[in-house]
Amino acid sequence: MGEQKKNRVVIAGYYGLGNLGDEVLLHVVLRWLKQTFPEVEQVVLSGDVEQTRRHFGVRAVNRFRFSSLLRAFWGAKALIFGGGGLLQDATSRRSLLYYLSLIRLASWMGVPVVMLGQGLGPLTQRGEARVVEQLQHVDYINVRDSQSFQVLSQWEFPNVYQGVDLALSLRAPQRSNEDQQICPLLGLGLVTPPESQIERVSDRLASAIIEVQKQYSLQPIFLAASKQDLKFGVSLNKRVPSMTVLPLSQDTPENHLAMFDGVSVLWGSRLHSLIMSSIAGVPFVALGYDPKVEVYVNQLNQNMVHPMTHWPLNDFDADSLVDTTGTLLKGFHNFGNQLRQATSQFRGDAEASLKDAESFLRYQLGLQDDQKNTKVSAANVRGEK
Repeated sequence: MGEQKKNRVVIAGYYGLGNLGDEVLLHVVLRWLKQTFPEVEQVVLSGDVEQTRRHFGVRAVNRFRFSSLLRAFWGAKALIFGGGGLLQDATSRRSLLYYLSLIRLASWMGVPVVMLGQGLGPLTQRGEARVVEQLQHVDYINVRDSQSFQVLSQWEFPNVYQGVDLALSLRAPQRSNEDQQICPLLGLGLVTPPESQIERVSDRLASAIIEVQKQYSLQPIFLAASKQDLKFGVSLNKRVPSMTVLPLSQDTPENHLAMFDGVSVLWGSRLHSLIMSSIAGVPFVALGYDPKVEVYVNQLNQNMVHPMTHWPLNDFDADSLVDTTGTLLKGFHNFGNQLRQATSQFRGDAEASLKDAESFLRYQLGLQDDQKNTKVSAANVRGEK
């Protein structure tokens, strides 16, 4: 029992709350920890304790119960934030305060804080001041994009590593000709638009979907990555009755990636639907609702000969969307291979960032004696002097 306490880490994120992208990130982090530190117990802070225990086979505690947090943190070797865009107050000020309070609690209890694959912002001025204050207590920060890295560099935080989204460490399963579907699919990985824009956006989407069906014989399938997305998919289905609405249940990332075998083109506004589409070599049109989507597309396009298209979800032209889809389908530019090559490079970046985090964590877990060597190694990976 004492040994279990000695080798325990707590993992925090938007887990057990029905968002597929965050559950994929938890898969990645737990798999990495189990492979790298098999002797270490993982404790996940979850909004659905039983579901997390059952699906991931790990110890989980209620993320909202203070007594559970105290027991989990007591004697822990690290608090790990396992990917995602947690440090932002655009969607919820309360969410940001929750994660900052975890940092404060960990610092008070003497637990080192490690942030992996984080995206920073958008932040209000007040939110930014709170983040700057609490990040003083974070021991190691690994961010997923250059924009977040530049902001932290301006704030002069040490021990910051620039990597990529942790989901980019995944590999697509081997595609089999037997798995190809007779009717090619138009995948829709979309979020619910703001209430003031939902009617206009839905009308445009429905018009574009019907035209793509007519011109290219694609069968639309709505891939609902959350309960909110499912509600939007059902609403859109009233305009396009031929569209299938598929709730994405808990599963391994590899099985979710396998679903893209029959998808010819994806229209996506969920970041992780775009990432998984990229890994699977499925060309997409990004209909972004959040700056992180544009950041990812720009990051990806730096490694593409022919870039993927990005429009805001609330401001796209239906005819242009149909025309762009036709261009992607014709395959003149071999978009699938371009995407696979680009994400192969990202996979190397993701593995390198996890390797850097491993060096830091080894010292915290008492598995490495020389912390100075760990810091030198991390600095070399970042290209620092």
